[in-house]
This record gives sequence, C-alpha cells and structure tokens, in this order.
Amino acid sequence: MYTGMLHTHSAAWIIMIILFLVSYFVPKQKVTKMILRLFYLIMIFSGGYMFFSGSYTGVYHVKITCAIIVIGMMEMILARQKKGKSTLPFWIIFGVLLVVVVLIGYGVIAF
Repeated sequence: MYTGMLHTHSAAWIIMIILFLVSYFVPKQKVTKMILRLFYLIMIFSGGYMFFSGSYTGVYHVKITCAIIVIGMMEMILARQKKGKSTLPFWIIFGVLLVVVVLIGYGVIAF
C-alpha cells in the first residue's frame, strides 16, 4: 500500500505542476483549475498517508510545510494573474520552495 501511495504522490506532483502551468498560460479556461484543485487534495491525502504510516524524521515536517506553501503560491499566482497584478514575487517563492520540496522528497536534503 505504501509503494502505491508513493507512486500516486509522485505522479500527483508531476500532474499538478503541468496543470498549474496550463492554467497559467491558458487563463480563459476553468476546467484545468478545477482539476488542479483535485490534484491538490490527492497530493495532500497521499502525502499525509505516507507521513503517518512511516517513520519520518523532522525534515519531513519542513517538507509538509513547504508543500502546503507551494500550493498556496500556485493559487496566489493564478488569482493575481486573473486580477492583472504582478506575480513575480510569488513565482520566486514558488520556485525556491518547489526545489526544496523535491530535494527533501528525494533525500538530497536531510538533517
């Protein structure tokens, strides 16, 4: 079951990033934004399952926090784009935290 959730979680991250980029670059459609929000839930559920079923250290608390902030940045970028406001600071935060989350997930960052 754990391996299945791991693959679901990894695939959800990839699909989530693709849907986010499609939602950003094709802003007139609403379907991808709705599907993107579904993948937020899939990612949170699968990550929570893995966290509570495994023996993870404190670095994964940082990963969870950063991942939730990444989701928030995605929503802020899409909302500010819709309003016609600047999104550059949110893109920077999004990029940095996404790299941190991926590096922690693959075990490159550990403490």
